[in-house]
Amino acid sequence: MNEIGARLKYFRKQKGLSLRTLGKLAHVSHSFIADIESGRSKPSLDTIQSLVKALDISFSELVEDTAFLTKTYGTFKIRNENVVCEELQIYEYLKEINQREDLQLLFKQIRRLSPESIRRVIRYIKMVEDEESKSKNI
Repeated sequence: MNEIGARLKYFRKQKGLSLRTLGKLAHVSHSFIADIESGRSKPSLDTIQSLVKALDISFSELVEDTAFLTKTYGTFKIRNENVVCEELQIYEYLKEINQREDLQLLFKQIRRLSPESIRRVIRYIKMVEDEESKSKNI
């Protein structure tokens, strides 16, 4: 399965669409969509634009250079290890953490804390957010 095919399948399933339904919405044959998802065919730019419109996603979401595994799994490299997650939102958080040293440091510091201590840290972070929000409104 190629990257665009895997992402297409991911978004189609996330939206709860069958191949036939997506085909009707995008004005593309369902068998061609199956071929794209399996990597047997490559879509044209026009076909990609029709698919993203039908799926109500951005062009970059479908063609972005981020490896996706089969089904609903996202993957990217962190220190030469594959990280796999099922939720796109969690995947995006992990990607951001991987790119920001301050977030990496935060997670290193709290990872050995007890659940109650982590809840205290979260309450503190919310308090800081509230203070920043109030100072911006003044």
